[in-house]
Amino acid sequence: MVELVISTGVKGLDSLIENGLPFKSIIHIYGESGTGKSTLAIQCAKNCVLKGWKVLILDNERTCSSERLKKICETKFAEIAESIFVYEPSSFKNQAETIDDLEKYVSDKTKMIIIDTFTTHYRLALTEKSKENVLLNKELNRQMAILKNLAIQFDLIVLITNQVRGSLKGGKTKNGIEPVAAAILNYWADYEIQLSYLPDRQMGRRTATIMKQPTDLKKIPIEFSLMDEGIRDFE
Repeated sequence: MVELVISTGVKGLDSLIENGLPFKSIIHIYGESGTGKSTLAIQCAKNCVLKGWKVLILDNERTCSSERLKKICETKFAEIAESIFVYEPSSFKNQAETIDDLEKYVSDKTKMIIIDTFTTHYRLALTEKSKENVLLNKELNRQMAILKNLAIQFDLIVLITNQVRGSLKGGKTKNGIEPVAAAILNYWADYEIQLSYLPDRQMGRRTATIMKQPTDLKKIPIEFSLMDEGIRDFE
């Protein structure tokens, strides 16, 4: 029997979702730089491969280096690396082209697509001309629609990480920040997870809060430890 979820590797976080990341869904992980977004994404890829599946990664931030994979995968690096396929889009246009072609690379063994960071090239392409930005927003929305279709059609998980910016919404956001292109990503995402520093910004300690999920939303932050080897439950 095929398991319906992939563990994040953090029991506290898994327990707040569906005991793991569910298939047929888009997971949107966002937070400030250094909160553990890329590390969590790679750890989820590792856990997916250890279940016998394959993973496609669009590495916009060039964070999925062999050195980083080795630290997170440890003694199973060689085994895991064989089932992770990394693409490095060079621009927003190239990202669009890559997403358009993703279906060609999805096999019956592919159960996760990761894009880290989804809005990197989009943000670089933004200008002071509102008409051009409207077109960029339409293109970003189109890409999310394709990813949603892939998640449903191929019974897989799409995990995207995202940067944040200051919010004008005040109390409606956590810590006064919101994800880049918040409205577009919130519309398509099934789950949204915000990673944050603790108030005193303690070294190696972060929090994860579920900000959106289909049912029974409880914005209860859980603490976790962030290390070179991955993310662990805080003890």
